[in-house]
This record gives sequence, C-alpha cells and structure tokens, in this order.
Amino acid sequence: MADGVPPTRNANGRDRVAITVRVPEPLLRRIDRYIETRDVPISRNNWLLEAAVEKLDRRKAQRRDGDGS
Repeated sequence: MADGVPPTRNANGRDRVAITVRVPEPLLRRIDRYIETRDVPISRNNWLLEAAVEKLDRRKAQRRDGDGS
C-alpha cells in the first residue's frame, strides 16, 4: 500500500496504485501532441509509464557502465 492507497489488480494481474501527478500545462500539451502524431495512439497514462521505464532503464545502464562492468 503506497500512501494509504490500496493497489488494484488490472487484467494481467499486476498491482496498480492510483496517484495524482501535477504536470505543467505546456509539458502536457507537448506530450499530447506527440501522442496524437503516433500511428498507433496510446493513452497518456501508458505514455507516461513508458517514459518513466525508459528513464529508469537508462539510469541503470549508466550506473552499470560507470562501474566498469
């Protein structure tokens, strides 16, 4: 449970927790414009999740490369 919000299970069995995110309006407009130009549009929620995963993966790779491994 994160901040007292119980997780919900979606169709694939993964736990999801609802959160509120404050995004500057100009940034939100940029995200929405990008999503609208995709050949296969996705939800804003999925785009934000993909962006977060990509950033976390990049940071993980940078740390790994920085360790000399």
